[in-house]
Amino acid sequence: MRTGRFLIVILMFTTPLWSQALYYLEQENRIENPHQQESKTILQKVWYAKDKMKTEDPQTVTIIRLDLNKIWILNPTEKTYMEMQLEDLEAMGQLALGMLGNTEDLKPVVTRTGKEKKYGQWKASELRIQMGPVTQRLWISREVDFPLDYYKQTLKAMPSLKQISQLLEKEVDGIPVYTESTMEIMGTRVSSSTELIKVERLPSLPGDFFDLPEGYTKILNPVQQIQPRMRGMQQK
Repeated sequence: MRTGRFLIVILMFTTPLWSQALYYLEQENRIENPHQQESKTILQKVWYAKDKMKTEDPQTVTIIRLDLNKIWILNPTEKTYMEMQLEDLEAMGQLALGMLGNTEDLKPVVTRTGKEKKYGQWKASELRIQMGPVTQRLWISREVDFPLDYYKQTLKAMPSLKQISQLLEKEVDGIPVYTESTMEIMGTRVSSSTELIKVERLPSLPGDFFDLPEGYTKILNPVQQIQPRMRGMQQK
């Protein structure tokens, strides 16, 4: 389902004239496809500032502007972009949660397992979150040179998992260096993982780095694509 690719996002931004701390991260995202024998791993690049963020992977560029309450999802190959607000992500999130079952039963439960492990150069401890058929395992480290408040701001750009993001904002006291998510949907197990592999503080970035680039054509976002279908179903 194409819409599902836009449910979870990450954030970033900065200008060379600002005094904000600027960061560049690299992480490996791995997706297990139950219909293929081999998993798919992609490298994601992320730039952070206080209230802005930008991510790049081989297919998509996402710019998150918390200061403008806007998210731009760009397709560099087709030169198209979708514009969304945080409220749109929340609407998508409620739709996705509805597919998992009764939303009243989806109350997240957090467990600190006491397990410790090292990922790359960082020692981390495990935090497990269970919410209905969704399980998340986060390995949290206090050794990462990255602002905790920057990470918690990214949670505002993930209202598609609002219950989990609110819990993380309260419970997490470090930076996730490895995250594994599994979900059962209609008898099919879907899993993904994200591993932090690089953190670098930057001296500056171009002033328009987090602006919407010129030459792109605006298209309907996933919420706008779904609304006509929903109205049609309601009229039947």
